[in-house]
Amino acid sequence: MKKYLIILLLLFTNSISFAQIGGIAGKVDSSGTETLGLAYFSYETEKNIDAGADDGTTYDETTSNIGGSYLMMLENIGRLELGISSFNAEVTYNVSTTDADFNFDGLSYSGVLFPTISNLPIDVYVGYSFGDGKIKGNLIDNTGLDMTMTASGFDVGLFKSVYEQDNTEAKFYVNFSSYETESTTSFQGQTETSKTDGNSSSFGLVIRIDDWILNPGISRSDGESEFGITFGRVFPIK
Repeated sequence: MKKYLIILLLLFTNSISFAQIGGIAGKVDSSGTETLGLAYFSYETEKNIDAGADDGTTYDETTSNIGGSYLMMLENIGRLELGISSFNAEVTYNVSTTDADFNFDGLSYSGVLFPTISNLPIDVYVGYSFGDGKIKGNLIDNTGLDMTMTASGFDVGLFKSVYEQDNTEAKFYVNFSSYETESTTSFQGQTETSKTDGNSSSFGLVIRIDDWILNPGISRSDGESEFGITFGRVFPIK
C-alpha cells in the first residue's frame, strides 16, 4: 500500500489545480468596467497513465471542477475577482491484486487583481489562491489512515485580445505560478507532515461568445504537461 500512497501524494502534489483556479471573469471583461458573476465547470478523464513505478503500474484518473467567482470594480485600483471552487479527482490503479481506488475532494479560494495601468500594450494580473482537501479510499479507510493536503500559490499573468468580431472575442493568456503544498498523514496518534514547493506555467485562450465562456489551455508542472477545457457562463450585474 505504501507504494500506491507515495505515488498518489506525488500525483496530487504535482496537480494542484484545485488551489489555482481564478481570473477567468477578469479576462473576458472586454470593457474593463463590467461587474460580473461567473459559473464554470471542467471535466477530464485519462486512462492507463504511467505511475512511474518499477513494475509498470498504470492508473486511470478522472477530475472535475465546479466553481464561481465575482468580479468587482475598485476605484483607482482596478478590478478584483474573488472565487471559490470545488475539486474532485478519482484515481484507480490498474492492479489485479489490490483494490487501489482513491478519491480526493478539495475546496479552494482565490483572489485575482487586474490593476489599472495606462499605456500598456497588454493586460496584467496578479493572484493568490489557497486550497485544502482530503484523500480517501479503500486502502486508507480500512487501515484508519487520515490524509489531508493543503496548497497555496501566487500567480502572475499576461493576456491580450487576439480576435474580436460581433459578440465573439478571444484572448490569449500566459500564466506563471509559484506554489507550496503540505500533506499530513495521521495514523494511531502519530502524524507525519511533508512539504514541497515548485513552479508551474500555463497558456491558452479565453473565448467569450455572448455570455458563454470556453477556456482551452495547457499547463505544465514538474516536466509534465496537461491539456484541459473549462466551460462557463458570465452573468452581467447591472
